[in-house]
Amino acid sequence: QIIDEENMIAQIDDHYRATRLLTYLARENHPIKQFSWGNKLSLKELIENTNSTTVLKQFVKDRYCIPEGMNLVMISNESFRIMQQRIERLFCLMKRSFKTLPDYIGLQHPWNTDHFRKFQLVYPLGDIHQLRISFPLPSVDEHWKVKPEDYIRFIFSHEAPGSLNSYLKNKLWTINIDFDIGDSQIYHNSSSSLFTLILHLTRQGLKNIKSIIDSIFEAINLLKRLGPLKRVYDDMQLADLHAFLFQEKGNTVTYADTIVRNLRKYPSLFVLFGHELHLQFEPVSIIKTINALDPQTCNIMLISKLCLPYCDQTEPWFNIQYGQFDIPNDWISYWLNPNINPALSIPDSSQYLAVDFSVKPFDIPPNDIPILLLKEDFGTLWYFRNQQTLPKAFFYLHFLSPYMNLSPQHSCLFDLYTLILNSLLRSHAYPGKASHILINFSSTDTGLILKLTGFNQHLSKYLETVLKVIYNFQINEEDTVAWKQELKDNYL
Repeated sequence: QIIDEENMIAQIDDHYRATRLLTYLARENHPIKQFSWGNKLSLKELIENTNSTTVLKQFVKDRYCIPEGMNLVMISNESFRIMQQRIERLFCLMKRSFKTLPDYIGLQHPWNTDHFRKFQLVYPLGDIHQLRISFPLPSVDEHWKVKPEDYIRFIFSHEAPGSLNSYLKNKLWTINIDFDIGDSQIYHNSSSSLFTLILHLTRQGLKNIKSIIDSIFEAINLLKRLGPLKRVYDDMQLADLHAFLFQEKGNTVTYADTIVRNLRKYPSLFVLFGHELHLQFEPVSIIKTINALDPQTCNIMLISKLCLPYCDQTEPWFNIQYGQFDIPNDWISYWLNPNINPALSIPDSSQYLAVDFSVKPFDIPPNDIPILLLKEDFGTLWYFRNQQTLPKAFFYLHFLSPYMNLSPQHSCLFDLYTLILNSLLRSHAYPGKASHILINFSSTDTGLILKLTGFNQHLSKYLETVLKVIYNFQINEEDTVAWKQELKDNYL
């Protein structure tokens, strides 16, 4: 019953549905092809067995509950001696089984099928417009120190002028770019890897699918022509190092789960940080990964309710409606040798990259609630001291306005203003991924809120840049019409 309920939750999530459709397109007899969620139908034989509980227990005991297949992480406030005694008492009776653990290293190329190398049009349950492009890669497990796939992701997700992300947003074709690659069993395993770009499209973007995909392969061609750049890798390396050194306390259970997985993947010296840090610049593995972004082997998936008239097939487990078409040969020919796009470049290093992480001395005692520092006719200044001594600051600026809810029109205009302004801030005041500065501009019932967080050193300087963009706000009529349509879609 629990397994079936989990399946039902996944079945109505469009992200899981897209992943399920990809696995359905995999090679026959490969484990990735199997229906991994499980439901009452797939477990019918087990359910009808009167000894199903015994069968399950024996299966788990024989395959997984053996010392060779287990790792243990224990996090506790107790002393090391007491923790050791607990572990010995619980596990001392387990004996080595001398069994060979199953692995999938020899099961190569799960995506080498004609069904995968197609253009799928997919009907979603939610009102979304997504373009997903998936590239099969060799397993990147052996390159865990380099993480070459992250080099590509770092550049493509960059929002500075000249980046692919910025270029597509300025065209008003996309809202954002996400990626699917990581610890997911589908996208990253010992058999293979799958690098998936997820582009969240606007209405304008739906009308320019071919141009968007052309831009992606023009950006890939740029990476191939320039080769791996050490300054880019250094920025990525520094960004992750700072994030690791100055991270806030997270969930203990999640942390234990991460470490116990790392015990299987990394040498003991690296289990605490092997998944987060980029430890070695290795151009050969990066070039190999970039070259694997091949239009002849990729899968393209357009997910939108507008695709329904073309959906004549159904995936059996999640009942996903989709249509499958050949990718035109002239498209592939262009993607193999695309033109140089002068609007695309590799972004420079951020001018807001912090190097000073000293914590300023406290002249105000810790406080449970914000305290008032300044009160003037134009506004008030409040201060709250964070309990964690990290070199970070949080600026929250609340611009009060009596016009916010004066009428539905006023409310919509403020929403439109924040939507456009967030886009302008990304284009003209993007701090760079390595800076760890986060910014968000939103409207509320009482006014507008600007949230700015990051390392202390350059935060005040960056705030001045942001305020200049707000002060010099300008937009043309054509862009306004496109953003109005985007706001309408958000309301729906």
